[in-house]
Amino acid sequence: MTLRKGKIQAKPADSGQTLVEFAIAAMVFLLLLFATIDFGYLYYVKVTLQNAVRQAGRYAITGNCSAGTNCFLGGSTNRYNSIIQVALTYSFGLITASNISITCLPPLLDYLADVPAMLVVLAVLAIP
Repeated sequence: MTLRKGKIQAKPADSGQTLVEFAIAAMVFLLLLFATIDFGYLYYVKVTLQNAVRQAGRYAITGNCSAGTNCFLGGSTNRYNSIIQVALTYSFGLITASNISITCLPPLLDYLADVPAMLVVLAVLAIP
């Protein structure tokens, strides 16, 4: 580039340089932009699933049942389905019933023998 009387004139050999520099800078900017969006979505999914599992676990330890049903007449399957429904409600469609596993674990230590069994609700997200 040369400066003549206050005007900047590009040399004919520099005509593609700006386009190449813009392409490199735009690639880096778009990479950072989409990485930020992707990690934001990943964090949203993680927090949503944690909340869904927490709410299902809290619901499970209360002994409540879904409105309008009696879980104890139909056996443990009604209770199981009721807990799964709570997890599905709070997951906002991120998981399906096949991704949820409910396990009841015995106390881990001898001095906790008087404490009721621990209920574990797991939700696994299968990302396509």
